[in-house]
Amino acid sequence: MWLLKHRIAAVAVALLLAACTSGNEGLTVGGARTVFSDPIVVDIVDARFNIPSLLPEVDRVRRTLRDNGSVVVETYYIGDAPIIVVEHASEAWFSDLTLANAIDETAFRDFLGRTVMAAGKPVISKVPRGQGRGFVATDGDCIAFHFFKRIKGTTGFDNDTQNPDTFIVGFTCGDNAASFVGRFGFMSPAEATRIGRRHSI
Repeated sequence: MWLLKHRIAAVAVALLLAACTSGNEGLTVGGARTVFSDPIVVDIVDARFNIPSLLPEVDRVRRTLRDNGSVVVETYYIGDAPIIVVEHASEAWFSDLTLANAIDETAFRDFLGRTVMAAGKPVISKVPRGQGRGFVATDGDCIAFHFFKRIKGTTGFDNDTQNPDTFIVGFTCGDNAASFVGRFGFMSPAEATRIGRRHSI
């Protein structure tokens, strides 16, 4: 059942990606057309974000860049199934206008309808204040999410209002699913070391 859930989740995430990209062209979170670099597969311990630590089943990461490398997009896989996509602005943040346009409960419900949760009775809620902006849905040990979060510190720029700098969308099931939103962030050296040890066994 666990594998089946992630296969269905993969379809949902793949559909989302297909709607955003065509070849190397695609759309930003704000809906602007842009060009992405050719994707590369990176070693799991070199992922920018701590998803492999939070979800040990993740075994592959693919990275692409846009805006001259200032925006990193990583897709996380279990086998061939893409389950989570992260878009991170390394030196900037999302504007209030982008956030207002992208944080859309209707769009989230459409995404949710393409996951295994569509057959259940998921509980939809806003991301807890202080953890980000967006929506999550829970059903048993499964969670779907579509949210923005600030994960870097202050930049020193006068116009830095501490708006979110990272967009995360995906679906997963398991023991760590419930705490995913609050714990998501950059990969720490300690987490990378633990992952490396786990995969060397």
